[in-house]
This record gives sequence, structure tokens and C-alpha cells, in this order.
Amino acid sequence: MRLTITDVVKVGSLACLLLGIEVYTWMPFDDQPRADTSGLLSAKAISFNRPVALPDVDQGGDTLRAHASRRGLFFGSMEDSMPGNGWETAWVQTTLGNEFNLMEPGNQLKWWMIHPSRNRYNFGPADALVDYAIAHRMKVRGHNLLWGMANPDWLGNMPAATYTKFSGPQLEDILVNHIRTVMSHYREKYPGVVTWWDVTNEVMGWNNKFNSDGIEWTNIGSNPDRADYLRVAFRAARAADPDAILCMNDWGNEGSVPDRTRNMLEAVKAFRNEGIPIDCAGMEAHLNLEAAPTYEQILKSMKAYAEIGVEVQITEFDIQTPRAVMDWNKASVIASDILAACVDSPNCTAFNNWGFSQAIYLNKGSDPSKVFMLPWDEKNQKTTEYEAMRDVLITGNRKAN
Repeated sequence: MRLTITDVVKVGSLACLLLGIEVYTWMPFDDQPRADTSGLLSAKAISFNRPVALPDVDQGGDTLRAHASRRGLFFGSMEDSMPGNGWETAWVQTTLGNEFNLMEPGNQLKWWMIHPSRNRYNFGPADALVDYAIAHRMKVRGHNLLWGMANPDWLGNMPAATYTKFSGPQLEDILVNHIRTVMSHYREKYPGVVTWWDVTNEVMGWNNKFNSDGIEWTNIGSNPDRADYLRVAFRAARAADPDAILCMNDWGNEGSVPDRTRNMLEAVKAFRNEGIPIDCAGMEAHLNLEAAPTYEQILKSMKAYAEIGVEVQITEFDIQTPRAVMDWNKASVIASDILAACVDSPNCTAFNNWGFSQAIYLNKGSDPSKVFMLPWDEKNQKTTEYEAMRDVLITGNRKAN
């Protein structure tokens, strides 16, 4: 996933001081019984028939969420309550609740924030977002349970000399405990709200092959493919919440990077054939204005997952471009194509934007020459990208080039 502007603050102890910690303490794993995962290891049987409609607070409304709900589709946005991300403004909170029926916390569920030290959990920031979602009748995507770039310092984000190295068995215990603790918290405190979890995030390698980057979690287990961490993670997630939809989330797999798209599909298929409970493929869809996949390419990718019984979701949609060529008509066509492919694919259950206003998420990191094109512009005005997506949700028709 693309880092938000607040990812640079990723220091566990400092985050605790900045945010005000509400912590949860747990006993070492060896003092707790392992969950019995027998009978829970297979993937869910997905019907791929979206409901005719979803219940909504504004049945006759002209908002994105109202039109998406009438299609049985969850339409959402990432939201981040870290300072500087606009959460404190009335416009952001009002627009989020009015326009979207789905929320994905940007940082609040990641390891470095929710598990800042080995024996402490900080649920406060994520709980506040989930409370907001409940008040506005939104569902929540849990993002994420395992990502090599989101580890807190105590687990391994600093030079080796500054943190404790863990053995493979220790890492497995830490991983299982984390997944069980986090998922159980939301299953028990907010039943039925956090419907999907990105169990793994970006485990495809930079060479577009599975597991090539050698993240720390590959020290778990003894299988030569070094993928036992993924097996452990999905099995632990299924045991922690049997009702959740479990996703393998990654970038470039919606068709924009053909070999990555193909290789991830084959990896998901192979793990499912083992009985690993991967229910869902998350397609981040961080797209480029000049090189976005076509409607046909995206549709083909989604259909391929349907053929192996897997649900898909667009999880982090945005469009990157140099500021000098910020072409809203071209962006509108791209947004129209990818949303239409989701609408036209019965196994596509959600479409999530990675932020919704350029007034907050404009620059590409610290590079002012590159921007992200989003449904609202720098002045919080609706763009033609917004209108194109709205038209798809109403009519099902794509915007012409």
C-alpha cells in the first residue's frame, strides 16, 4: 500500500506519547492455550451474488453511498485520524459519513500503532474510528494484520543492534497472539462491523513473484518455500473470527502489472488448494494516469478470481500523476473503468478509495511534483472523477474517452 504522510511518524514509543495510550496487556503466549483450528482451515464458500441492495440511512439519496447501496456494493474510503490528516475538521467527518458506507483505517490497525510494545496493545485510536463507523452505519475493513513495513520498533524496524532478534518459534507465537488479540477485540466489542481483514499485505515481491523479499516473518516454520508465516496467519485469523472474510492484499494485481497479476492469482490458487483459508484478493489499485489498466483487463482479473472461488475488492484506489499533467477527463475515465469492472463482477463486493479529497491527500509523499487525483479537489469541491463514479453507480455505464 502507499504510505500516508503520517507513516513517517512510525515509532512505537513516540506514537504512544503523541496519541495518549489506551493499552491492553496480555500474558505471554506460552501461558495461553492455542486455539483449536480443526475444521476452520478451509476457505469460505462464496456465492458471488451481491445482494440486490444494502440497507442505507438515505434510501432515496443522491450520494455515492446511496447509489452503491442500491447496487448491493460497499463503497468506501480510507480515513486516518493522525494529526494533519483532516480528521479534526467537520467537513471531513460529515463528508465521510454522508458519502461512504465503508471505512478503512489508514494506520490505526497497523502493528506499529496498535501493538506499540510487546506486552501492550493500544486500541484507542482504531476504536474511535470504528465508533464513528457504527454511528454512521458503515462497515469497516481491517487493515492489516501482517505487513513487513508496518512492524513496531521492538519487532524489527530499527537497525539490528537496537532491537531483540526473535527465533522462528518466538515469531510464530508473537504473530498468532497478535492476530488472535486484535481480531477477537473487534469481534467481541463490535460484532459484525469489521467484516473483512487484510490478513497479509504486500507479500508479493518487488520482482512480482510471491515471497521474494525475505521479510522477517519468513523465519517462521521450516517449509522450503518460506511461506509458513502466511499459512500460520490465515489459520490464526480463521480461528480468531470464523465469520470474517480473510484477504490477501497487494498492488498491481488488478491487471496493471500483468506478471504480478498472474503470479498472485497462482499463489492464491495454490494456497487454497492446500486448504489455507484465503477468501478474498485485495486489489490496491494505486494507478498511474498514463498507464492504467483497461476495463477489460480489470474485468478479466476479477473473473479469474471468481473462477477459483475468491471474492475481490478494490482496496486503495487513487490515481498518481505529475502535477503538470493533472488531466481530470483522463482520471475520470480510469475511475469509471475500474468501478464499472467491479460493478460488473459479481465477486467484487467493495470499492475503497485511498482518501477522498486532495485538500488532505494531494502530494505523492514529500514530492510536490506528483499528486493524487481523488473525488474531491484541493478546495474540497467534487471533481469530474466523482461524477464519473456516481454515473457508473447509477447507470452502470462507463465514461467514454
